[in-house]
Amino acid sequence: MDVQYVDVFKSVIIDVVSFSILGLFNLYVAKFLKPTFRGFYCNDESIRYPKHDSTVPSVTLNIVGISIPILLILIFELKNSKENKKGEPVYTIGAHKIKMTYWNIFNMLCCFGCGALFTELLTDTGKKVIGRLRPNFIDVCKPNFSSLCNGTELKYIDEYTCTEDERIVSESRVSFPSGHSSFAFYVAIFLVLYIQKKIKVRTILLKPIVQFLIILLAWFVALSRVMDNKHHWSDVLVGIIIGSGVAIINTVLVHRIFSEKKNVFVNCTNGNRTINTIHEAHAQL
Repeated sequence: MDVQYVDVFKSVIIDVVSFSILGLFNLYVAKFLKPTFRGFYCNDESIRYPKHDSTVPSVTLNIVGISIPILLILIFELKNSKENKKGEPVYTIGAHKIKMTYWNIFNMLCCFGCGALFTELLTDTGKKVIGRLRPNFIDVCKPNFSSLCNGTELKYIDEYTCTEDERIVSESRVSFPSGHSSFAFYVAIFLVLYIQKKIKVRTILLKPIVQFLIILLAWFVALSRVMDNKHHWSDVLVGIIIGSGVAIINTVLVHRIFSEKKNVFVNCTNGNRTINTIHEAHAQL
């Protein structure tokens, strides 16, 4: 039986370029798109909470949330390294063969990275379009209430000037949805699904306990956003839904990490060697 060779060079280039474009667009939305300017009612107590430092800083969350999944993917894919089984296609880049392990690593990293960008893009788009004021908005903005409200509690103020630095104030206009919650739960659900599929253990309780602890950490991150007066509870709830939804759809339905279905190839023959163009490169992990 002829060996099936699949040249994935074009597929890899398309994936890398697509990921880069998506990342640049996400960067534009997050850093350069201004949030909607919203007003407030003079008696709105939901935005009068004092400002606090974050219990879980964004830098810490991003470093941990990105590095741990990548390390786990590298460790367990290399640990379960295997040669191509008889009848399985051989992936190549030009004339160079690729071990199935390296192809699996590339696929899983694409799966994780793509889902993370989708989560961030959905979250940042919501932040900038809605422009909901954070619970600590008044303490951050410090508008001149004496000249704005004039003792009228039900008055809606849509023209005001903040006395603090506008770059700091701008961050207090992006409460909905919670970025910490969406990213934390995306990473958590991704890890839970990856562990369920890829990691085999002989004990009954070890795997579910580890999965529960991962969800518990994400839950703590989400709760800390309300505790730190950074988000309203509804911001956190929607963030959890976004992160969890993207993780499930991306891993189960799009990349199908639980599927055993093999790739479908379109064959063309060159002498005695069967050359295949890839039709579904990411289905077999």
